[in-house]
Amino acid sequence: MLKRILLVLTTCAIAACPALAEFEPWEAGARGTAMGGAMTAVTGEDALLYNPSGLPRFGKTTLLFTNTDLYGLGIEHTFLGLNTNVKGVGLGAAFSRFHDPELAYLQQTLQASGAMSLSPAVTFGATLRYGTLKSEAGGANSLIADLGLIWQPVSSLQLGLLAQNALAAVNYERGEETPPERALKAGAAINLPGNAIFAVNIPDLKFNLKNWQYGFEKWYSDQFGVRLGLNDGRITAGLSFVSGAWKIDYAYLPHELGQTHRVALKASLGGD
Repeated sequence: MLKRILLVLTTCAIAACPALAEFEPWEAGARGTAMGGAMTAVTGEDALLYNPSGLPRFGKTTLLFTNTDLYGLGIEHTFLGLNTNVKGVGLGAAFSRFHDPELAYLQQTLQASGAMSLSPAVTFGATLRYGTLKSEAGGANSLIADLGLIWQPVSSLQLGLLAQNALAAVNYERGEETPPERALKAGAAINLPGNAIFAVNIPDLKFNLKNWQYGFEKWYSDQFGVRLGLNDGRITAGLSFVSGAWKIDYAYLPHELGQTHRVALKASLGGD
C-alpha cells in the first residue's frame, strides 16, 4: 500500500510538471538497465534504445522485445523494435507502450531511427518519436527528435554524445504546450581485454560524480555474459544467454518503490 501511495504522489508530480517526464524515452533495454544506463557510447543491437549512432556499427538484423512489470506494481512497459543495416546505413523502428491501469495512464510511442558513417571513425544518427498520451488530466501528442554522435579515435575507445529531445513539439488538450526538457548526454566505452567493456555516462553533462552512470559487461563465451552497473547510487546486475539466433537478456534494478526484473528477447534475422 505504501508503495502505491508513493507512486501516486510521484505520478501527480509528473502530471503537474509535464516537462519532467511525459514523452521521455522510458528505459526499456535489459542490457542497458543491467549496465546502469551507461549506454551513450555503447554500440550493438540496443543502440535503437539509446544512441542511434551505434546502429551502423552493428551489422545484424535484429528483433527486440521486452515486457516489464515495473516495481512489481502492475505498471506495464512494452517495447518492440527492429533494426537492420543496409549498405552501411543503420535503420530501426520501434513501438513503446507504458501503461498504469490503476492511474488510467497510457503513453504510446512510435519511433524511427537512422544513422550513417561520416568517416571510418565517426557516425551520426537521429531518432524521430511520435507519442500519444491519455490520462485523467487529459490527452496529448508529441513529435520529438534525438540526435547522436559516436567517435572512435582508437579501436579500444568509443566516445558518444546524445542530444535528447533536441527538437520537440507537444500539444496538450488541457492547453499546455511545454515540451520535454532538453538534455545533452556524454559517454565513453572502453573495450577491455578478455571480451569485456567498461562504460560511463555523464547525464546532461553534470560533473557530479554521484550522478554518473557506470556499467561493466563481460562475455565468458559466445553463449554467456554478465553485467554490473551503478545508477543513482543503486547497484544493477544482469546476464545474457545465447542459443543460435536467440538471445535472452536479464536485468535486476532495485528501487524504493520495489524491485524490477527486466527480460529482453532478441532474435537475429541475419547479417554479419
